[in-house]
Amino acid sequence: MSFLAIAPPGRVCEGDQIPTFAVVMACQDVASGKQAMSTYSWLLQKFGENYVFDSHLWQFDDWRTPLLQEPLAEESARADMIIVAAHANAPVPETIFSWTSRWVESRHNQDGALVLLLDSPSATPGGDCLARFLEKSARRAGMDFFSRSTHGQEQSPPLNRARTKMETTLACTLQEEIASAGRGNNRWWGLNE
Repeated sequence: MSFLAIAPPGRVCEGDQIPTFAVVMACQDVASGKQAMSTYSWLLQKFGENYVFDSHLWQFDDWRTPLLQEPLAEESARADMIIVAAHANAPVPETIFSWTSRWVESRHNQDGALVLLLDSPSATPGGDCLARFLEKSARRAGMDFFSRSTHGQEQSPPLNRARTKMETTLACTLQEEIASAGRGNNRWWGLNE
């Protein structure tokens, strides 16, 4: 699995007056990638009527490819949401530290959310280390940080406190953007405007 653009079914960006919501998903492997895609599917289900979703999925090891480093960092710096899906019991790959440091430097306090999905509670050395690092990185970048354990949950996990907070924050942010579009602060213009 490499850097992969995923378009939502039935959406055409050209000519649409719907704003884009960019999501970057970084995963440790295929299993953690499924958890990231589950969260992405939830976003599409909840907010797909109000936004055109632009998403990219890649594995941590892709960062080791020099030709991919710049595009991955640029996409992450511009993303509205970054989802990091990892195994809490595995050592944190060095690539996650260098990739995160690179996009944080380029972000310039742009609003957004950084979401950490762990396959077991973060009360493990690897999970705690990654959670602390990403939370600190989110603060430096001016982003909201959410962390959630997916341990023992199916593809469509029930809402927990972190997911509820994430849903509330996203709903408010997306609704504010939609409302501001009606006040002439929108960069998307239609035929009648």
